[in-house]
Amino acid sequence: MKQISSLLPKTLIAFLLSGCVIGYAREVHDLCGTWDFSLGGTKERVTVPHTWNAKDAAKGPKSSSNALSVQSTVYRRGKATYTREIPVTIKAGKRYFVRGEGASIVSEVFVNDKSAGKHEGAFGAFCYEVTDLLKPGAKNTLKITVDNTYNDDIVPLSGDFSMFGGLYRPVALIETDALCISPVYFASPGVIIKQEKVSRSSAEITVETMLDGKAGTPADVSISVKDATGKVVKSLKTSTTVPANKEEPVKQKLSLAPVKLWQGRENPYLYTVEVSVTSGDGSSDTVVQPLGLRTAKITADKGFDLNGKMHTLHGVSRHQDLDGKGWALSKEDEENDIKLMVDMGVDGLRTAHYPQSEHIYDLCDKYGIVVWSEVSAIEKVRSRPKFIENMKLQAKEMVLQHGNHPSICMWGIFNEIFHQTSAEDKKVDMVAVLKDMNAYMHTLDKSRPTVAATNQPDNASLNSIPDHLAANLYPGWYGGTPESMGAKIDSYRKKNPKRGFGVSEYGHGADIGTHEYPLKPPSPSSAKHPEEWQAYGHEMNYREIKKRPQLFGTYVWCMFDFASANRKEGARAGINDKGLVTYDRKTCKDAYYFYKANWNTTDPMIYLTSKRYTNRPAGNVEVKAYTTAPNAELYINGKKVGKTEKADDIHVVHWKDVPLKAGTNKVEVRASQGGKKLTDSCVWTCS
Repeated sequence: MKQISSLLPKTLIAFLLSGCVIGYAREVHDLCGTWDFSLGGTKERVTVPHTWNAKDAAKGPKSSSNALSVQSTVYRRGKATYTREIPVTIKAGKRYFVRGEGASIVSEVFVNDKSAGKHEGAFGAFCYEVTDLLKPGAKNTLKITVDNTYNDDIVPLSGDFSMFGGLYRPVALIETDALCISPVYFASPGVIIKQEKVSRSSAEITVETMLDGKAGTPADVSISVKDATGKVVKSLKTSTTVPANKEEPVKQKLSLAPVKLWQGRENPYLYTVEVSVTSGDGSSDTVVQPLGLRTAKITADKGFDLNGKMHTLHGVSRHQDLDGKGWALSKEDEENDIKLMVDMGVDGLRTAHYPQSEHIYDLCDKYGIVVWSEVSAIEKVRSRPKFIENMKLQAKEMVLQHGNHPSICMWGIFNEIFHQTSAEDKKVDMVAVLKDMNAYMHTLDKSRPTVAATNQPDNASLNSIPDHLAANLYPGWYGGTPESMGAKIDSYRKKNPKRGFGVSEYGHGADIGTHEYPLKPPSPSSAKHPEEWQAYGHEMNYREIKKRPQLFGTYVWCMFDFASANRKEGARAGINDKGLVTYDRKTCKDAYYFYKANWNTTDPMIYLTSKRYTNRPAGNVEVKAYTTAPNAELYINGKKVGKTEKADDIHVVHWKDVPLKAGTNKVEVRASQGGKKLTDSCVWTCS
């Protein structure tokens, strides 16, 4: 819930967490920490957030497998139980709600062994009122069961990633007065902000507040819009009564002038909207939400438009797992992920292939990263009612739980549909299912366009469904040459001329311990994924991308290596190694620095490639560096080699036919930019 927001002053956050702020009736009690855990007869004490698949879901199969990891059985899947005592004194007249940010895949909440509610879906939050299940003055036990067994009525049905089981995101107990802003409205903040009209001088917004209390209770709903300094710039108070229909919001319209716009990385200016409800019986509640005023659209001929400024988003895709932790990341882990992106110059994020944590969206708001947030309809769908109901439920949860974030500028509705060709798949009218899904997304949110990722260039009926289209393209890895990226983009755009187009995935595998010179195309299914080929592939891919500014965005696959349990390729089984950063986040691969040289315009740099290729044959080689400087010099064992070389159009500097003698060769590159001296070096031992 955003009532405790990273946008608030730290002192206020501390008081809110302690439940000691006068005037704030809502208290949020953190239930992370130590829980009793049992799975298949094994019992232990664990720390929530937690997954039981931190190791085995990234271990890989004993033999090669073509099955995709969402359906994998090579890691432990089943039903587990998390139990703890509720460490809160239950107060008469108060209401209590258990909220979990995410549990994979099916979860059920019990208080004192009585069910409060069941949730189906690995990536959305859930929230249930438990007031009537609690015993004042007695010990109260909270139990949450979690089952990550594959379920073909729940998206995703397929996908190239592991489905970690566990209570892997934070859990809290929310305490409110009798009248409150609803915590249970699809586990959303209970406050929905819609930007009706936004310009550089003014804005109109509608705030919808979901009240939860006895129908007919008189209530005052007050709104305060605060600027980045905390100053109130607009306020409004409305007297109303609690609706009989708990899904009927109280709507309030506000006009703001003058305004500051949320301008992505350039200026991610954030307001906050504080909504308070009070009643004559003394009940009160307050929720705080982010507000970033902006217009965002995609065009066919000019790309992505943010507040009238056109741009091709420099994007990456992110999976949410980390070596040794799986999906159970801390806020510090997530902040490190975003920092690595920001340092590289990323301004676009595709949350492949599912909604991610609230904290990730908060960070994207803060740093100005434009988000493509994606529902988990991957590779195939079903036409049976229960499946469609679940797919739409997960989409609705995504929109309502995260829709106030200004960083989210588009909703993804599917990825690589028709990739599977089983007999059951062929019975499903996937186009009809997805057309209905696209229409449904627009009923949930009329302000944002839909997008989708395809790998079917000739499937016009599929590709015409979303408002705008993107393609997963892997020239130089899965067939073709890296240089053919441009032709592939042009072919797609020719077939889809009236809508915006982007590249939703492109990339190459790389192991930082595997090296090769001279280069030759590796086999993706082999154990050998040289780091040098990944770097070269991205250079050639990006050169073609850069020539096409009409693209609304391009998204490297992937920012980080991630677990894919059934893969057996590269140096480590169970890992998709197409990341620009290793699974443990300890090493940025050469290709990371290629993008940093191209995308980060504020930090002068030079980076020598192939530094990890420390033991190599003697002889003539090409030496290569990435730099933001206009040119650079090369030194071997302190002596300048050749002439000063100019950086090319993608910030690469080449020195060809550089002789390396047997023995030790200290290799150093030097440049200067803006009065700053830049250098990088390594030692190559040749034989």
